[in-house]
Amino acid sequence: MEIEEIIKEIQKEAQVRKSQPPHPDSFKLQSTPIQIVEPPPNFFIRIIRKLHQCDWQSPKKFYLWLAGIPKWGYPFRFLRDLVLLPKRNDLLERYFTALNQRIETELWPRHEDQIRIMNSRISEALNQLKQFDKNVNRSTSKSSPSIDKNIDERWLDQFYVDFENRFRGNKEDILRKQSAYLPYLQKSGLNFKKTPVLDLGCGRGEWLTSLKNNNIAAKGVDQNKIMIEECLDSGLDVVEHDVIEYLNSLKPESIGAITGFHIVEHLPFSVLVQLLDESLRVLISGGIAIFETPNPENLMVGSCNFYTDPTHRNPIPPHTLSFMLTQRGFIETTVLRLSPLASLPENKIIDQEFYQVIESYFKEQDYAVIAKKF
Repeated sequence: MEIEEIIKEIQKEAQVRKSQPPHPDSFKLQSTPIQIVEPPPNFFIRIIRKLHQCDWQSPKKFYLWLAGIPKWGYPFRFLRDLVLLPKRNDLLERYFTALNQRIETELWPRHEDQIRIMNSRISEALNQLKQFDKNVNRSTSKSSPSIDKNIDERWLDQFYVDFENRFRGNKEDILRKQSAYLPYLQKSGLNFKKTPVLDLGCGRGEWLTSLKNNNIAAKGVDQNKIMIEECLDSGLDVVEHDVIEYLNSLKPESIGAITGFHIVEHLPFSVLVQLLDESLRVLISGGIAIFETPNPENLMVGSCNFYTDPTHRNPIPPHTLSFMLTQRGFIETTVLRLSPLASLPENKIIDQEFYQVIESYFKEQDYAVIAKKF
């Protein structure tokens, strides 16, 4: 059958339906009001199912009555939250406790170095803002060269802070190692309240902290702005200054002891001699000088590890530094070697010369020359 014939059949059927009288029930449908009932919430459906399980067959009337109450859902939700609130608080508390434990045991050790570097850079940024605030009123023409110089200095300051955090070791290890020098000061009989200890290149302030903990008056000097800020935040007495210039500004015989940890290897020979001369001048009679530096007697230190720090100039053998102190006027020089790389294995090698080469790998990595002023 073709489409035109189907359409004709439908039209005929429609004419027949129109000619017939309306169905009696159609008038009832027109007069019957239609009541629209919204679907119940999920928890109400569960209640209906429970009622069905108890052989109650007329839940519809109950729902229609409940649906006619204005805002009927709010009281039920309030009661539900009120009942479940303590349980939810317990769950949240357990969740945050577990999260804190994970941060302390997993995340913090894994990212400790990156966090320290980030904190150092934040401190550096704050220092730059402070420096900018101090120089904001200066003219552009006069301050341009100094601004370029300050940018270079700040870059080097931040580099060395990050470098020490990576290679120098944590403060607890440094404090433990430097505690070996405390007996030399405590047994000296010097009055450090009157003539304090001066720490040259105080850095992060580990040695100053150790002296403070042992009630020994001390002051530090360093050029690194970031480290100076860190020391000041720790309540240490420090000053930002060039070491030689600061020594030149001191009165003769005004210092009880001078210490310098890993500073002499950074200086040219002429500057090192000047440092020793000025140290001798400002020390009181019987005053102590302590200078620690990497020990090139250890082959790993002398051939490799010393040059890890790009600001190092050259290693200084213990007998050389000891001779320099004596030649510039110090007396009673003593060499104290520290931090062996590892325990030396037993001598099971016949060739003694070869054993001496192996022994040099296990020598102490640092040494200090301790001297007095006559």
